[in-house]
Amino acid sequence: MSKRQGSTSCRFLIQRGQIMDNAAILTQAMFQMIREHYGSRLTPEQLEEIRQGIEANVQLGLALARVPLANRDEPFTVFTPYRAPGGEVS
Repeated sequence: MSKRQGSTSCRFLIQRGQIMDNAAILTQAMFQMIREHYGSRLTPEQLEEIRQGIEANVQLGLALARVPLANRDEPFTVFTPYRAPGGEVS
């Protein structure tokens, strides 16, 4: 399997949701794509740092995905107008 085919199959699995519930498999799939494309230009220390970053992002993403949202749910935003010294709204 070529690098391109391997990366494409990893992306396909991720998009299809077939490995979304397993953080270790998802991390490994994403890391494999990075290593295939950039591994020859990175040191082992850099690759390990990238793997740790991917793992942290996967954990955060899975935590976000577990939050139940309906289509009507909107982001929580708070608008606070600027008040100049003296209390005037500009």
